[in-house]
Amino acid sequence: MTPYASNLPRRYPGLKPFDRTQSAVFYGRRDDAVRLTNLIVQQRLVVLFAKSGIGKTSILQAGVAPSLEQQNFAPVFIRLDKTDASLTESLAEVLDKYPSRNGRDNTGERPGEPQTLWEHMKRLEFDLDGMPAMPVLVLDQFEEVFTLGHSDLSRRRFLTELADLANESMPDAIRTGLLNRFQGGDAGLTTEIMHWWEKQPELRIVISIRSDFLHLLDEISPLIPGILRNRYQLQPLNRKQAEEAIALPASAVDGPFASPPFRFQPGAMDQIINFLAGKEKEGVQQVVDDVSFLKKKDEIESFNLQILCQYVEEKIIAEAKTEGFEVTPGFYGGQSGLEHEIRDFYQKQLQTLPEAFARKTGQQLTDRQETIETVKRLIEESLVTPNDRRCSMVDDYLIASYPGINQAFLMFWSTAASCAKKTAWKIFTTKSATTPCFPP
Repeated sequence: MTPYASNLPRRYPGLKPFDRTQSAVFYGRRDDAVRLTNLIVQQRLVVLFAKSGIGKTSILQAGVAPSLEQQNFAPVFIRLDKTDASLTESLAEVLDKYPSRNGRDNTGERPGEPQTLWEHMKRLEFDLDGMPAMPVLVLDQFEEVFTLGHSDLSRRRFLTELADLANESMPDAIRTGLLNRFQGGDAGLTTEIMHWWEKQPELRIVISIRSDFLHLLDEISPLIPGILRNRYQLQPLNRKQAEEAIALPASAVDGPFASPPFRFQPGAMDQIINFLAGKEKEGVQQVVDDVSFLKKKDEIESFNLQILCQYVEEKIIAEAKTEGFEVTPGFYGGQSGLEHEIRDFYQKQLQTLPEAFARKTGQQLTDRQETIETVKRLIEESLVTPNDRRCSMVDDYLIASYPGINQAFLMFWSTAASCAKKTAWKIFTTKSATTPCFPP
């Protein structure tokens, strides 16, 4: 691979979700993106939920965001994963620095008074290409509000202020303060200013959350009674969607990309999809007793598809294949090649985590191999169960249970590594505790 090629974008993101810049090669979710976009445009609050690895972040970033922008909505993507500040302060910081934020309305300022999220959104102004736009707060991986080390006070304050926005309700503290000023004859509280305060912030809210945490939203329904009224479940890819997600990025010419345009031979396409769907051969039912990873017919997780397609693309780059190259089963090693790549993927991710963590955080690990073994044990014993589910454990419990693991480290590697573990588990393990996860 040339240094030039190594810096160019790939057609398949692999481990990472699609981002806004990759919308040109985001395929297979067109109908979902249209339906979800329409729901967001029509409703003030929408909940998107799906299992881990299905592609919630990808569809929001590369599928929904471009469609919203075409309709003069400004998506504001927010992760509430910082625990060194309160949730409301973290959200306000993101809003104040967001590129599409264009100004601030100073009407009826209240010097010295704390600013709630409701007031913050009333004052901020957003635009797209110089035109006013309605903000869409996209709260991605919302389960982190509950699973990370946020204090109960921070969580309660955030959910209460989010409820005011979702319910279109002026916060009680603001309403009481304005009433006291009015009754006290405050000359600065004009009719115009009172009308300004009565008007609700114009916005949309999207909560994206894993299915296994959906019950937590139901538990906060006393605060937001309609929180689950407008919800959208993202399902695994079906066969047609998977074919689009594999074939169309490969043939895309709007680049540049590190790989030249290429295509998949029909036999290779069928084999990859059958493999991802849990079938070794088309038309043959795979029968395995006591195996929990078998899927319904043609249900394919986007995460697994991207891993294999990225593997094929990297091989094309490494071997300097020319434009129009046709991928055959022999090119990637057939069924055994696919199995080998999935099997090795988890191990490769484990090996790269310590260095990646050090680069991102600046924290040096004292014992690299010990760290890898700790991560491996935590994932296999605590994050993923033998029946193919990610455990819903809070970070405080994990940190207390595994000496040497701190909050920063847990936040960095848990999602990526457990997704890799989950992928390999489906193919190589059964419920039997004596069956090795990764056969040599």
